[in-house]
Amino acid sequence: MNWKLLSYGIFILVIFSYTLVYMYISEIDLRSKILDKELEKARQQLLSTLNEKKQLETELKIQRNINNELNLSLIKKEEEISRLNQTIDKLELELKRALSNLNSSESRINELKEYVFNEINEYINKIEEKMRWMKENSVLPEELYHKSYWNVETRCNDENDNLNLACIPFIISEFKSTDYQYETEDKLNSVEEFAKYGGDCEDYVLFMKAFLNTVREKEYQLLGWEEGGGKFTVYEDSSGRWYYNNARKHKFGKLSDLYPIGICYLYSEEDYEGHCIIALSERRIEGIEHVSLLEGSETFEPQSGAYTGDIGEEYHLCREGDSQCGNNKGDIFLLLLDNDILYFDDGEWSGFYKLNESLYNLKEKIKEID
Repeated sequence: MNWKLLSYGIFILVIFSYTLVYMYISEIDLRSKILDKELEKARQQLLSTLNEKKQLETELKIQRNINNELNLSLIKKEEEISRLNQTIDKLELELKRALSNLNSSESRINELKEYVFNEINEYINKIEEKMRWMKENSVLPEELYHKSYWNVETRCNDENDNLNLACIPFIISEFKSTDYQYETEDKLNSVEEFAKYGGDCEDYVLFMKAFLNTVREKEYQLLGWEEGGGKFTVYEDSSGRWYYNNARKHKFGKLSDLYPIGICYLYSEEDYEGHCIIALSERRIEGIEHVSLLEGSETFEPQSGAYTGDIGEEYHLCREGDSQCGNNKGDIFLLLLDNDILYFDDGEWSGFYKLNESLYNLKEKIKEID
């Protein structure tokens, strides 16, 4: 055997094997490095993925917390909505009841408005009737005037056209049997009623005022009397002479220049009694705005023709704002005009016209109520 050749062959084989092993080891090492890189890359990716997962888990936890809070809030909102729905149902029920009550109230208000309107209209009609009554009785009716003309005016007027105010009540009393009557009911008699039945002080005032208004355009000089020496003739004819003793003439002036106004004043503080006489104003008194024009007017007693003093001296005219006026003797608290009756109460003058105006204004205000 050729051992040399065999040894050489073995050597070649060993070298080849070694080369193969080296190459395999080198390849393994190369692959190992590649795997290490891939492993490192995978590890980095895993870490990144783990971090991302952790972040996602954190965000998920936060989102879950938010969702939990939202769910709790939603539950609370739902509960609140439920309570609100219950409240709405309750309010709708109350609203229905309120609307029903409102409809009932509106119906009642309309009924009440109609009732008040009717009452106001009734009062207005009564007041306007009173005002017409005062106007109608501010002069003598035609038939009564002609009767009283011959029985009163002719008898009480002398040749100098002096109209004797004391003669008029005397003739009424003596020849027509019309005298002072104490009335149980405090009411004004018409001039026709007075001519038939008589009356109290305000009825005398109303009749005398009507008589003077009827003959006002004639050129009569009004003549009365006052206390003084001598005798004042009331009436004289063939059967005799009637007079006041210790009395003298008092001239009031021309009737056509004067306006007779009925005035009532406190006569007795103790008994709180009033009395009515006539004031002869130089100015026409037609309403509350003219009341102050009565200052300085002379007055006379229509039951006797006697001069009784001046307003502002013997008598005090109540002024607006004087709430105590009417409590003292001589305080004038009531005026009988040709178309109105004025009275002083609680510090102010009022009357039919003012009351009527107030009622009309009240009607307009009631109309504005829906």
